[in-house]
Amino acid sequence: MFFAFFLTGSWNAFAQTYDRFFSLSYDVNQPLSNTGFIGNTSGKGFKLGYREIINEHFLIGADINSATFNDYAPRQTYESETGAFTSDFYRYAYTYGLTLSGDYLFFSDRRFQPFVGLGVGASYIDYTQYYNIFSSSDRQWGVLIRPEAGAIVRLGKYSSWGIQGAVHYDFSSAKSADCEYNNFMNVGFQIGLVFFSW
Repeated sequence: MFFAFFLTGSWNAFAQTYDRFFSLSYDVNQPLSNTGFIGNTSGKGFKLGYREIINEHFLIGADINSATFNDYAPRQTYESETGAFTSDFYRYAYTYGLTLSGDYLFFSDRRFQPFVGLGVGASYIDYTQYYNIFSSSDRQWGVLIRPEAGAIVRLGKYSSWGIQGAVHYDFSSAKSADCEYNNFMNVGFQIGLVFFSW
């Protein structure tokens, strides 16, 4: 009887659709704005997400994302009104974002679930240059807008785990006069794991 109850209870639990999910993704990004300052692709990024089911097509939640962009400028002499110095430069942009996000699922009842989404929130960017034994930083807040499109693939019909892949575009209004940024824009690709919860 216990064994039959266990099987029946397990089947009922698996038969339910999920109510929410958590995701953790590896994020690769390519900067689009002021690529003369930083133009290299960044492989140092991640996104942590949470979604609640509103109905069979709409999800709402929040995302935390971060990426580190860096580039190198060879040794040269720079002149200013007060003098000149010679050095090479290591340039970094440390980006952090927090968004309220919503997604639209095209097919919520299938293992393959394509979606489009939009996140709106705040970004914090630390523009830093390292030269010789010195460094200078310009830390700025801005508005972050993050549209994306992708798909979730459940690993089994009743599995609690899935894989998520997506492409996204990030626009941040965090400007830096020192580094000649009016905004910070990048495109990216992310892939990671999803954990479904009931």
